[in-house]
Amino acid sequence: MTWPPTAWPPTQARMVPPPPSAFWRPGMLPGGNGKVVGENFWTGFGSPEEVLEWFLSDPPHRANILSERYREIGIGFARDSEGRIYYVLDFGARPNVLPIFINDGAATTASPQVAIRLTNEEAYPQGEGSAYMGRAVEIRISNTPDFGNAAWQLWEPLIPWTLPSEPGEHWVYIQFRDAAGRVAGSADSILLVPGLGTPTMPAATSAAPPTPTAAPVPTPALPPAPSPTSGPTVLPTPVSAPSPAPTALPSPAALPVSPTPFSIPTPFATVRTFFPTWTPLPPLTAEEEREARPPLGLLFALQGLAVLLGVYLALRRRSA
Repeated sequence: MTWPPTAWPPTQARMVPPPPSAFWRPGMLPGGNGKVVGENFWTGFGSPEEVLEWFLSDPPHRANILSERYREIGIGFARDSEGRIYYVLDFGARPNVLPIFINDGAATTASPQVAIRLTNEEAYPQGEGSAYMGRAVEIRISNTPDFGNAAWQLWEPLIPWTLPSEPGEHWVYIQFRDAAGRVAGSADSILLVPGLGTPTMPAATSAAPPTPTAAPVPTPALPPAPSPTSGPTVLPTPVSAPSPAPTALPSPAALPVSPTPFSIPTPFATVRTFFPTWTPLPPLTAEEEREARPPLGLLFALQGLAVLLGVYLALRRRSA
């Protein structure tokens, strides 16, 4: 597809139809159906991000991109000799073409348990004649194209399904049926590769995610306080004292807990007593020992007096 480079200034987009000889419309192709088609066109100099930003900022182009009626899209890209870029986005919704997606279009799965996302006829919900079905109300699903004894069930946006357990490529076939009994079919495939890990199952967009519940966390119990002893009252000391070895607590995790260290402070006063006590007396200081000892001079005087008294008594006995 080509377009005259002088048709519009750079970085400008239009949605007006071109001359018929300049390009084709999707619905005009042989075998095509132009029931519901749309197109966005951009030409100029810019990155793909800038092109998308412009499309989303312009209401008609944005409506084409976000429309729920379209189920198919084609993107064209070209660059001319001057470096000008051309982007074309074609949108369509062919009758009786309702794509399905296994695990939201994933190429592989590790588990036979998959989820199939369905589309529906939103372009022409009422259908047309006997050939074009309207909005589907029922579906049936099978791992084989003959559908065997597959039963009809209500249409839902997301259907859980089980593939055959053999590794390899597996096809899933679905038939849609509307209220008038008109039927259309669709199929998709996925590669089953066991051992890839736990697959992520898609969730229905209409369902709200469950609210997580916080698991209860047990509060670890503190160790019992040391039993009081018969010594003087003890007071807690600062953290500078060495801590005992940590004690491991029970589940959920072993947490080291250090009990508060204690030390015995110096008594406030020393009192000597002459009755029994459970408290041992502290040792005497050097000054107290000096005060408690008798003077040496007095000892010598007493010893001399005792000697003189003994001599006196001995002489008296002899004179008698």
